Amino acid sequence: MNYVIPDKYKIKTNHGSKGCQIKYFRNNYWYKLDTSCNEGKNEHIVSQILKCSNVKNFVYYEACQVNNKLACRSYNFLGENEMLITFSDIICTMTGKRKDEDVLWGIEDVNKRFIFLVDIVRKYTSGQLDISDYLRVIFYLDLFILNRDRHMNNLGIIVDISTGRYRCAPIFDNGLSLLGGCQESIFEYGLENTINSQNARTISGSFVKQALVSTNGQFNCPLKIDFKKLNKELKKDAALNKIQARVLEYQYNNIGKMYI
Repeated sequence: MNYVIPDKYKIKTNHGSKGCQIKYFRNNYWYKLDTSCNEGKNEHIVSQILKCSNVKNFVYYEACQVNNKLACRSYNFLGENEMLITFSDIICTMTGKRKDEDVLWGIEDVNKRFIFLVDIVRKYTSGQLDISDYLRVIFYLDLFILNRDRHMNNLGIIVDISTGRYRCAPIFDNGLSLLGGCQESIFEYGLENTINSQNARTISGSFVKQALVSTNGQFNCPLKIDFKKLNKELKKDAALNKIQARVLEYQYNNIGKMYI
């Protein structure tokens, strides 16, 4: 589907490693243009994975085009009177620092970083939210999809400003996953070496360490995927490309058992 959207709906953002990214907001839908990493299709395929899982709180992305350019679209997950507060906002507000990285990466131990995030969100919400389960699901998801862009602006909570009630934001922004933008590395070093060279970005450079810390040092995956259903859905999905298919096959063969 190609959506023709006038420039008056255009919004530029500058969060994360993708630099300045063009988005549109119209009729309560967000439209996000690709940069150079096949983000739209990656967002869509990850949505398909989550659709075939036990996770309910996630943003569904549709791969599409906007004004004949590759993109994806998603429905606005904020209700009336609601506002997204990112973990970056929370850390900076609670510590008085300008950059969340200076605070989080100043903590020497990955386990202490996990505890810090849980504690600071609990304090910010006056005890309303415990994000432990939220982080566990995300860390195991990112281990499977190899999301190398889960920084503090891609994690958040939502507040209803009319009631002061908080809830966890849905899982969103999975564009730099499934080795998007890594074609040259795959060609030069091979798929397995490229997968093993990917770095997490949330509380550790290691996807495995993040996941293990969230489940007390043992693999205890809270994310369950119906791979038979997923395989059936992906066979008829035009958005799936060869690299994504190879990554999913590799991950299923090597770590898929813990997600069943």
